[in-house]
Amino acid sequence: MIRMVAIDIDGTLLNSRRQVTDGVRGALRRAQDAGIVICLASGRLIPTLMPVAAQAGVTGPVVTCNGAYAEMEDGETVLSAQLSPEVVSELLNYAEAAGITANLYQPRRVLSNRESPYLDMYRSRTGATPLVMSCAELKHEPATKMIFINEPAVNERDAQHFAPSAAGGKFHLTVSEPIYLEFLPPHVNKGVGVQAVAMRLGLEAHEVAAIGDYLNDLEMVAWSGLGAAMASGAEALQ
Repeated sequence: MIRMVAIDIDGTLLNSRRQVTDGVRGALRRAQDAGIVICLASGRLIPTLMPVAAQAGVTGPVVTCNGAYAEMEDGETVLSAQLSPEVVSELLNYAEAAGITANLYQPRRVLSNRESPYLDMYRSRTGATPLVMSCAELKHEPATKMIFINEPAVNERDAQHFAPSAAGGKFHLTVSEPIYLEFLPPHVNKGVGVQAVAMRLGLEAHEVAAIGDYLNDLEMVAWSGLGAAMASGAEALQ
């Protein structure tokens, strides 16, 4: 029997207008009324995730930053991972040299290395208000994850550049949307975050369902006893 459903936000819970439809809201209400735990699992950070939860009428645990940070409904932290300072420095140096907009995430705030049209796009999509800091300042900040915001073709090139480092265990590399290339702590992904929440609730994989639409949802959907991909989702996930 399914006792928890982990749901991605952008491209899954939200429609193309980044809204929760009445049908989805009603389904979530019926699930919660039946005692099923709803766990939102997103690349977002908490301040940009919680307004979506309120719009959807959802209360429960959350998995944020693509699995690098997870907490229960009462605020108890069940997973908190960080990139090493060496990796943060390496990524910032690369971004600065290439003129890339790079965002550094913490559980409740996001920092950025530059003002740019890409950062404006990020603001409009997420509702976040990134704090712009110098590269030198950012190197002293803890990072739950980092993202590069760029054209998909450029992100594909950079993903190939960083693939050997990811394969060597320096970080986990994924894509949450074509314009977001994401760098997570080693061996961290949404699947790990959802497992941490499930363990805290005393649930096993066969009691968990997961729904996603893109490559950063792969591990979560694969681990769950009942995995589902949006019809509009990435072919690899389907």
